Amino acid sequence: MAKVITKDELQEIVNTLFDDQKGEYLATQDSFRDFMCGITEAVCSVCGGEIGHTDYIEEDGLGYTIGVHLNDSVPSDGGIWKEYDTDVSWEEGQEISK
Repeated sequence: MAKVITKDELQEIVNTLFDDQKGEYLATQDSFRDFMCGITEAVCSVCGGEIGHTDYIEEDGLGYTIGVHLNDSVPSDGGIWKEYDTDVSWEEGQEISK
């Protein structure tokens, strides 16, 4: 019989994986990057955008990062992405660096 997972439980599972400091579930950098790409791909499929480069950036304490690029599926105001990395904005289908 399948387990039934609620949205709150799924959110808890995703948060657990992002906070997996001991490597219990995501033991390598590659597995963590794959997880980040999978989550980002799911968001992009609903909200628009395309996955770009992933990296680990120590300076400024950024840690793991993933680029999301503008595509035709992103709303003209930047959609869900507009509140993040505010040095770059997406307006009327154009990427603008501040």
